[in-house]
Amino acid sequence: MWKVGILWHAANLEGEMVMYQPFVDGMHALGYVEGRNVKFDHTFVDEKYERFPANAQQLIDRNVDIIMASVARGGESRGQVDQDHPNRVRNQRRPRKDRFS
Repeated sequence: MWKVGILWHAANLEGEMVMYQPFVDGMHALGYVEGRNVKFDHTFVDEKYERFPANAQQLIDRNVDIIMASVARGGESRGQVDQDHPNRVRNQRRPRKDRFS
């Protein structure tokens, strides 16, 4: 089962549904279903962006397969704390796609 760590900027998942639901729908369209072949590990900073590095470290400690961030500041934090793991992608910008392919 894939473990996906998510750094959210809001206080809870309800505050992130505008982004989370389309993500889950897209993952489902690709055959990924939470609880069956993927697990989402959510962390929240309640708009206190200085908490991103600690939350990113928590996800690393939980040994997730990938970490994604809802805002760029979260991704920047991810890169700061994972300098000792060369096999993981760190703070790299990727082209944004409107749809999953």
